[in-house]
Amino acid sequence: MHAPADAANIHAYEYEDGPSPDMDNIAETWPIRKEDNYVEEILWERYKRLRTLWKNAQPKLTTKGVLETPAEHETQLLEESRRLGKESRQATHRQNKYNHRKTVLEHIVIMKSEAPDDDDLQSWKWLQ
Repeated sequence: MHAPADAANIHAYEYEDGPSPDMDNIAETWPIRKEDNYVEEILWERYKRLRTLWKNAQPKLTTKGVLETPAEHETQLLEESRRLGKESRQATHRQNKYNHRKTVLEHIVIMKSEAPDDDDLQSWKWLQ
């Protein structure tokens, strides 16, 4: 029989500095229906991401061997957030640029195929 996790443990993990769930026995200690593999897989991935975020959000040791101060830790988290945002914007920009070029190429091929005297149609089709 499935016994759900203690509500206090879940609240401590979600909203406080409580310990993360045991990832090896997550189906037995946290509220998951064992017979539904799809939901279990989604929750497994979610808790894995949460655990990674939680671990990355912990203060790190400085070069002097002491923990970061709250101000240093906040600065480090903000820099990481800015870096991830920049990477996301760059990837989106590249994808949009590719899609725009592809659309322009398709329109050029259509335009060239309608004109009977264009001898470079095959070159444009090759680029497609």
